[in-house]
Amino acid sequence: MSLRYLSGAATAKLVRGALKIAFPRTTFAVRTTAYSGGASIDVRWTDGPTIQEVDAITSAYQGASFDGMTDLMSYHTSQVNGETVHFGADFIFCHRTHSPRVG
Repeated sequence: MSLRYLSGAATAKLVRGALKIAFPRTTFAVRTTAYSGGASIDVRWTDGPTIQEVDAITSAYQGASFDGMTDLMSYHTSQVNGETVHFGADFIFCHRTHSPRVG
């Protein structure tokens, strides 16, 4: 079994595509942040779907999970088009804002 590592930018591209399919009327800003020891993706949008709805899509693209009880980060692989990959972003954070009320 070969394992392909996807960069944070490549992972963000997959996230953008999945969100566009799931929520075609919503515009998302998907940004990658690299830091010592890893990377994360921030997803931001205004109105539209709830954080839980977006998280249901984006969580499939996280390359790691963290267990606060044991202070342990676990890395995992995923399948993309039948290929085993490791996503370059450890975590994906979703941030929703609301339009100001008029009137």
